[in-house]
Amino acid sequence: MAKQSLLVKIFPEKLSITKALLLAIILLFSVGGILYGLSLVFFRTFSATFILSPLLIFLPMLLIKKNQTIKTGLLIFLAGLFFSSLVLMRYYPRGSKIGMFFTVQEAKSLADKLVAKNIEMEGNNPLKPSYEKYYRSMGVSFLAKKIMSLKALFGLSFEMPWPEKQFVSLVKAGADAAPSYKYPATQFVLRRAVEAGSNLIVFGDLQGSFDSLARDCAKLLELGLIDEKFKLKSDKDYIFVTGDAISRSPYQLEMLSLIFLIWFANPKNFIYIRGNHEENNYWYEYGLKTELEIRCKPFSSDPIPFDKEINKVFAVMPSGVYLKMPDAEPSFLRLSHFGAERSNLFVKETENKLFKFVSEATTSLDAIAYDAVKDEPANKEIPLKAIIKSEKKRETYQDMDGMRLMPAEAGVTSWTIMSCPSEVFQKGVKFFFDAFAVIKVEPKIEDTLITLYKQDVRTKDGFKDRKVWLVSGQDYDPNKKPEPKKEDKNKKDEKDSEKESSDKKNVEKTDKKDKDPKEEKREERVDTKVKDDSKSEGKSEPAKEERSEKQEKPSEKPKDADQNKEAKEDSKSKEQKAEKKEDVNKESENKKASSEDKPQKQDEKAEKKNSELGTEEKASEEKKKKEQDGESDKKSADAKPEDKKN
Repeated sequence: MAKQSLLVKIFPEKLSITKALLLAIILLFSVGGILYGLSLVFFRTFSATFILSPLLIFLPMLLIKKNQTIKTGLLIFLAGLFFSSLVLMRYYPRGSKIGMFFTVQEAKSLADKLVAKNIEMEGNNPLKPSYEKYYRSMGVSFLAKKIMSLKALFGLSFEMPWPEKQFVSLVKAGADAAPSYKYPATQFVLRRAVEAGSNLIVFGDLQGSFDSLARDCAKLLELGLIDEKFKLKSDKDYIFVTGDAISRSPYQLEMLSLIFLIWFANPKNFIYIRGNHEENNYWYEYGLKTELEIRCKPFSSDPIPFDKEINKVFAVMPSGVYLKMPDAEPSFLRLSHFGAERSNLFVKETENKLFKFVSEATTSLDAIAYDAVKDEPANKEIPLKAIIKSEKKRETYQDMDGMRLMPAEAGVTSWTIMSCPSEVFQKGVKFFFDAFAVIKVEPKIEDTLITLYKQDVRTKDGFKDRKVWLVSGQDYDPNKKPEPKKEDKNKKDEKDSEKESSDKKNVEKTDKKDKDPKEEKREERVDTKVKDDSKSEGKSEPAKEERSEKQEKPSEKPKDADQNKEAKEDSKSKEQKAEKKEDVNKESENKKASSEDKPQKQDEKAEKKNSELGTEEKASEEKKKKEQDGESDKKSADAKPEDKKN
């Protein structure tokens, strides 16, 4: 008797077809699942099925006894293969589903495949491009998708369309998670204090550029800021998107799916700021509505599939974020889509009402609605040092590489970042860069750098970086420290002058309160005397002119007159010196008397005023004496005509 196989020893001699079929199914489920699981774990690809698939063909054959026909064995094999393929398609590891992406490399791989298709927009309107034909070409029937899945399962085909089911599951999860943030239902802002050493990763307008965001994530992975599953490696780091991540692209569902993955990986450190395309159903007119209607119709009975879920997610997006920097003196960085030139939310009258809320920022992420602060005073200004915002490209756009210094907003350094090298923006504004910025927070905001990472999508020759000082806006030089901002100096001078003027006013008020009635009467007498002197000077002006005309005529004065004049001048100088000494003695006496009752500043002011009044009195007396001398000279000259002739 020939040797019996192990299976024949285990099972009875007579094995019915039903039992053989059940055994085949069980073994195919177990052994086939194990083999495919190992191929995915070790090879991360379905190409291993070229080697492993033939093993499955012989598994049912081993269950068939020698005296059974090949026909029966083939039937068992086909039945087991059918059921095993269905089970594997439904239950193999989530991260390896065909066409889906759950890691940085999978997202980049899908982006490369989509870019290779070279999808062009329909029509000639770059503001509202259409991709309807492309969306309809992606419509694959249920049976066709199963056939493609089976081909990919055995390594016969690698072309598999991205399943919209991934987006459906992610947008539902996002809508469910939105209420947990407990943000206000109306427009609101967030505040948070950041620590020194934190990295603030900032994306500007993405406008549906899924392929660009995937390449940016690959660069962040290379920089060591995120891991393979989009999670930030440090709890101190943050990711910001400054609005308008959707619209004008054939990949808007893929874009939202990638944003959801980044959000779910960093629920407390990822902030998507609301732009104009995320509010008031503005996105309906820019492609996303059409894409939902065509690509997601099989998954929803709503007229616009999943628009409610999308709006729930958009409702938990802030209008702006105020980050408290780790400086000794309070200083803040604002990130928003709009600026004061485009939104009343950021004009000083409105923004200053947030002062109390913003100044109390902690490391927790807190929110407040604008409605809650409408009655707050607006007399204190938030000490903003820098602003990052978007711009209306049709009005203010200039050629750039992804980051540009904008005109200062109310004296504050302002930046704009752009991250959308899609077909529309390549043709419309000649923008060709994958771009994002990283702000490395330092203990002083003046020492903080903002680094732009950029890559030309036409050449794709790798990312390059450009470093700039965040506050001064100057290019980074490792051998130089950043110079202080000019606006800051001017502001400081203005504040100092305002302080001095206020101090003077306070001193004047205290002077009025503390003045003695005797001093006030004395000052009044001096003022009236000065006025009388000025009137007399006005009357004597014609006499002065006559004298000057006579002096201009060629004439010689007598020697006696000259001598008399010199003597008079000497006596005058002596008198003036004596008067000065008397004034000095009076002033010193006044100082001593007032020092007992007045502060030092008031004494100095009173002394200065008295000295000025004394000098005015002296000047008026000197003028009167000169006039008298001139008249006496004239009389003496008229009295001696003979001397004149000689």
